[in-house]
Amino acid sequence: MKILQLFTFLLFSSICGFAQSNYYVSPSGNDANNGSFSMPWASLQYAVTQLSPGDTLNVMAGTYVGEVALSVSGTSSQAITIRNYQNDVAIVSGSTLAPYSYLMKIENVDHVTVDGLKFQDYQELDAIGILVINSTGVSILNNEFSNIDYSTSASGQVPNPSQNSQPIIVFGRDAATPVSDLLIKGNSIHDCEVGQSECISVNGNVDGFEILNNQVYNNTNIGIVAIGHEGECPDPAFDQARNGLIKGNVVHDNPSPYAAAGGLYIDGGKDIVVENNISYNNDYGIEVGCENNGNAPNDPSASNIKVRNNQFYNNKICGIAIGGYNYPVSGKVESTTVSNNSCYNNDTDNSYNGELLVSYVENSSIENNIFYTNNPDKVLIISSEANPTLSLDYNLYYSPSGSNDIVIEINGTEYNTFSAYQSGTSQDAHSLFMDPQYASAAIPNPDLHLQATSPAIDAGDPAFVAAAGETDMDGGNRVENGRVDIGADEYSSPMPVEYVSPFQAFPAAGYVELRWTTAVEIHAEKYIVQRSPDLKTWEDVLSIAAEGRGASYMALDSAPIPGLAYYRLKQMDANGFYEFSEVVAVWWDASRVALSLFPNPVSERLSLSFDNPHLAKLSVQIFDAEGKPVWQRQSLRTQELTLDVSAWRAGMYVVQLVFENGVRDERVFVVGW
Repeated sequence: MKILQLFTFLLFSSICGFAQSNYYVSPSGNDANNGSFSMPWASLQYAVTQLSPGDTLNVMAGTYVGEVALSVSGTSSQAITIRNYQNDVAIVSGSTLAPYSYLMKIENVDHVTVDGLKFQDYQELDAIGILVINSTGVSILNNEFSNIDYSTSASGQVPNPSQNSQPIIVFGRDAATPVSDLLIKGNSIHDCEVGQSECISVNGNVDGFEILNNQVYNNTNIGIVAIGHEGECPDPAFDQARNGLIKGNVVHDNPSPYAAAGGLYIDGGKDIVVENNISYNNDYGIEVGCENNGNAPNDPSASNIKVRNNQFYNNKICGIAIGGYNYPVSGKVESTTVSNNSCYNNDTDNSYNGELLVSYVENSSIENNIFYTNNPDKVLIISSEANPTLSLDYNLYYSPSGSNDIVIEINGTEYNTFSAYQSGTSQDAHSLFMDPQYASAAIPNPDLHLQATSPAIDAGDPAFVAAAGETDMDGGNRVENGRVDIGADEYSSPMPVEYVSPFQAFPAAGYVELRWTTAVEIHAEKYIVQRSPDLKTWEDVLSIAAEGRGASYMALDSAPIPGLAYYRLKQMDANGFYEFSEVVAVWWDASRVALSLFPNPVSERLSLSFDNPHLAKLSVQIFDAEGKPVWQRQSLRTQELTLDVSAWRAGMYVVQLVFENGVRDERVFVVGW
């Protein structure tokens, strides 16, 4: 028996050299191992130095020491991926690190993806979670950051300007080559004491970035920022984050006790779209400004910023702040549009800043927004440096006190009635003062959808044309009935579809099954399945054309979110109207994947069975003791296979099962024993 066990171990060690694009690291491993599933490495730092383009490092459950520096680049077609193995909780900890370091650094290393890790417990001066410098093609996906603090005793302190920490920070410091193709998506950043710094920051020569669907909450300063003119790039002409998209993020409960912090902040950035975000319980919902003037030529600014289809509510100072706060000592804001945003119940500290705070702005417009004030001072707008090249129109304003008991202050002149403001400034000529009729104005969790009788419906600028890909706050059409609604929500009438059985979702191995049945479909065009991790941000998972009559539907989400997720059905009418189903919750566990072999050992026929009752796509590969593939099939839709192995060489083999969403399982079997 001992001889057989030793032989089995040696053969399996050899087999695990197969599929060298997959490597493994585990706290129980050893860096003298070969990095296979059965013989993983132990050190995360050692493991990342062993990778080549196209490789994936699977980080298995446990805690790893931080200060991991990547040194190998992938390519545009063969990125290097560092990810948690299946649903394992893989922690990168800074509990033993000194000040001024990082948990992971990506410097001058291109085409790398970091996915599904937990970065935490680094509480020292200038502690950093992930640091990116001068790198292209970096993706930071689905990671969690917590307790990245500038001190172990930071809670309750007032930090000085040199006391900072940064969960994710990106620097473009090379004047010749910008950071580009940067993706920061699906991360959770919470409970970090960041001092005078930010949770997600892109700074310097960064040209081409996306910050999407992140959750940023319970931190102590700015949530997400794009920075320019701060001196990070040695050439001032390129010292500016630009050509970016900040979309679908939920940023909340990040008020600073020592600074005026924006949930979202554009500080000297350029050519950036900020859309479909939700920002609440911060200091500012969003601030567009330009703090720095000394590090750039030609009157530096934040320019060509588009703030659209966002929701800002319950923020302490104001909903939207725009402009150079102390121009010309600071920079300015120019060529910027603020459109179709919904604001409600901001200025909760009664700081006399209202829903909209304007400082120095040039050649910009504010239109199609809802500004609903609920503060005791009844402040809607404070504009300290109104410029004739700034225009406001087709907005909807409201205060429960009425149109004759408000505060709008323009260049030191206070207007207490809406009509006096319009006639005294020539602004907002087509704007309304009416209750927008939000679906719910309940505090602290309002619903900023529009009711069917809302005066905001079809009341926006008739010349408005939606940008390519622009949607309302739910991802729906931005214009219905030929004219845009005011605010972030485009109201849609209920659809003429009757359901026999409601929309339902069921977890299965490798996927989530989705079902619904209709009795009548009048003018129905399609059904879109949407998914959310938090009931706030929703993404489209798949789309199915409507049958046009009563029918039963079944679909598969082949890349489910591990753990708890929410699903809903968006039924689209041929005219563009839509309605949502009730939301259903699903708990999905990647470990549901099951691969069974019988008999084992085997001499003639091997039966393989898979937990795949609804026939999701999968691939099966079998490798011999030398790691060579001996049998494989792609894109199968099956629950079982039977193989004739009577002619196979005696020895050990590994069968590898991979679903189309990447969930996998592996088993060892023996032939001819």
